[in-house]
Amino acid sequence: MIAEAENEANNGPTPLAYECIQKVRSRAHIDSLPEGLNVDQFRQAVKDERAMELCFEYTRRFDLIRWGEYITSMNALAPRAQLAENWSGGDKYSVYTFFQITDAYNYFPIPNSEMAVNKAITKNNPGW
Repeated sequence: MIAEAENEANNGPTPLAYECIQKVRSRAHIDSLPEGLNVDQFRQAVKDERAMELCFEYTRRFDLIRWGEYITSMNALAPRAQLAENWSGGDKYSVYTFFQITDAYNYFPIPNSEMAVNKAITKNNPGW
């Protein structure tokens, strides 16, 4: 996360950004990133690294939301999931429908119980 923050805050990777990502890659026995990456190349390297390093940690959703890629990424998986279907129940029971999401899924809904005790909350998150 330090590597990502350094890259974004400084409009390009700093020595600290390289040092942090290299420590992760070194621990995983992956070759070092080449020096001289621009802000976009380094951002993509961080995205790829986080996808590999944290693949089973349930952080991917929040990464994709932060990068503005969640809705697009999920909807792109729907056709792939549909191809793998062997359901006899039709679309009603198909897993691919869970990949078809809207912008509402960028936020969790505020529970009614919280809205009931906090009168400053006058409406729920967008889409809920």
